[in-house]
Amino acid sequence: MNNRLAAIQLSSSSSSSPLPCSSSLSSSSCSFEDSTGGTARHKAFGRVPSYLLARKQARLAAEELRRAAMKGRHSGIPPGMRLLTKEERSEALAALDAQEREIHSALLKIPLRVDTPSMARRKQDLEARLVEVGANRELFAKPRVLIKEG
Repeated sequence: MNNRLAAIQLSSSSSSSPLPCSSSLSSSSCSFEDSTGGTARHKAFGRVPSYLLARKQARLAAEELRRAAMKGRHSGIPPGMRLLTKEERSEALAALDAQEREIHSALLKIPLRVDTPSMARRKQDLEARLVEVGANRELFAKPRVLIKEG
């Protein structure tokens, strides 16, 4: 601050015409008088800057989109979840059917008499996957399926 004050005093003492605000430090008390006796101000005095107007419009547009999304949301759907469309459900069911066929074919390839522990473990894993696919199939067969957004 002292450097600024010294620079202002130095510039005012070296120039032939004194600055109208050189005696005070605050620029808010500075006023320039025009030829009519009134104070002269820049052209955009009192206007909100355009970048602030653009930010405000963007914020309002985003808020409007958020409200529209909340209005269109079905009741009973918790935040962070969304309703699966019919097409998505049918795709998931088709994928589960394919997995189930694959697991069944793998189970059919295992001999009836399981001799080794690794074969027994493999059979148990395949049966557990088959149960899991069946449970997922029941979930996706429902008319309303909610999943996490994102």
